[in-house]
Amino acid sequence: MAIRKIYDFTMGADPEFVFVKDDRVVQARDIITDANERHDGLFGVDGQSAMGPAELRPMPGNTPEALMDNLQYCMQHGLKMYPESASCEWIAGSSPYDIAIGGHIHLGLKKVKDNKDISYS
Repeated sequence: MAIRKIYDFTMGADPEFVFVKDDRVVQARDIITDANERHDGLFGVDGQSAMGPAELRPMPGNTPEALMDNLQYCMQHGLKMYPESASCEWIAGSSPYDIAIGGHIHLGLKKVKDNKDISYS
């Protein structure tokens, strides 16, 4: 019998978006004022863009539902820490207001053990 590997699978994401108020873009750094949060927090500013869109940085999850729960937690955290963000629209997409933004889905595999008794039907 062939040995099959068991893997521990995780998924993460770092979606970016812009704040818009009264049809004008509000710089994320003007809302997210804490420097530590801005660079390393759950609710931060993307450092790769001159316009500095906001970025959610959730903990990874082992299921899509867990990742969505973690994303929701990041949004709630941002609203709590930066109440001004609630007065803005949070707009995502490939280039809202001609600002190139993105975000990534991260997939992680970590081999945890060998197992000879796995069967797939």
